[in-house]
Amino acid sequence: MTVNWPEEKQLLGWVGGDISNWNKWGKEDQKGTLNYLTDEHTLRAIKLIESGEKVSCSKTITFENSTSFKVAPNHFMISAGDTYRENENHERQVAMDYFGLVFHGHSITHVDSLAHFFWNGKTYNGRPSSVVSTEKGETKTLEKVDIAQLLAMGDLAHGEKVFKKCSACHMIASDGKNMIGPNLWNVIGRKAGS
Repeated sequence: MTVNWPEEKQLLGWVGGDISNWNKWGKEDQKGTLNYLTDEHTLRAIKLIESGEKVSCSKTITFENSTSFKVAPNHFMISAGDTYRENENHERQVAMDYFGLVFHGHSITHVDSLAHFFWNGKTYNGRPSSVVSTEKGETKTLEKVDIAQLLAMGDLAHGEKVFKKCSACHMIASDGKNMIGPNLWNVIGRKAGS
C-alpha cells in the first residue's frame, strides 16, 4: 500500500485554515467539536443500537513507572476504614481516594481540552496561550457570574443545606474535633493555619 504523505506547506495550510475549528461556532465557543453532538445526532445513534452489549472506551490504569508517560499515575487513600474511631458519628467517617493522572498519552484514556495545543502562541479560538497557566490552569472564563443571584442565596437556611455536604469532613462546634478537614468553629478572622 502506498501512502501519500502531504507536503509541509499543505499540512500547514490545513492546520491554519482548512481543518481548523477556531471560530467555527463563534468567538466565545468553549465546546469545540462537542457542538457536533446534537440531540438529533444522539437520537440517530441510539436508534442504531441492536443489543445491550457494553463496550468500554477506557484502558486499565497501571501505577508502575513506564516510558509511556512522563508522570506515572498515582493513587493513595486520604481516609480509610483502618482509622475508624469508636463512638464518633458514623456519617463523618468515610473512605476517600486520591487519584492523580496526566490524561494525555496512549497509556491512559485520552481526554483533551480545547487548550491542549498552542499554534503560533495561540490556543483555541485564537486566545493567547498565556490564558492557560501552569499554576492556575485555564484563567479566562467566559461565564458571567450573577452577583444578585448569589446574594439571594445568602441566608441561614440555604447555608445549612449546603453545609450538609461539608459536614462529612468538617465539624462546627466549639468543642469539635478535627476530622478529615479541620473544625471550622470560629474560623472567620482566625489566623491562617491556626
